[in-house]
Amino acid sequence: MELEMANPNLGFSVCLISGWSHNFVSKRKYHVIIPVESEWSQKLEDGVCDLQTHLLHGLIHCNGFGHLLCIKGREGGSKYLCGREIMDLWDRICANLRTRKITVEDVSKKRSMDLRLLYGIAYGHPWFGRWGYKFFPWKFLV
Repeated sequence: MELEMANPNLGFSVCLISGWSHNFVSKRKYHVIIPVESEWSQKLEDGVCDLQTHLLHGLIHCNGFGHLLCIKGREGGSKYLCGREIMDLWDRICANLRTRKITVEDVSKKRSMDLRLLYGIAYGHPWFGRWGYKFFPWKFLV
């Protein structure tokens, strides 16, 4: 499983695109990052939030809204964790922090086919549906 932002240069305008511009968003936000194994013991450098190599990168604003920016399992370079295990961890973090809403944009592909379409046809619900995410016009939302 591999999920990445379609355009990493969007930065934190994802709140605007998600239709959350009417919500107060403080400047305080927390990044939840699981780096790839090769970067695990390295010191965090400036720009670490801009890297596209993380196994997990989530962002939670102090108002309870957040974004799952990137998740990569074995197909994305993880030696030990599959996407479901990483997503289970993210779901538990969000539940314990009592997040209100989390967005995720599913751009995963299996060869040239959108993986969300294949999974939806095979199982009757999207992959993120296992964790309560529902489809909205632009992104998944839980």
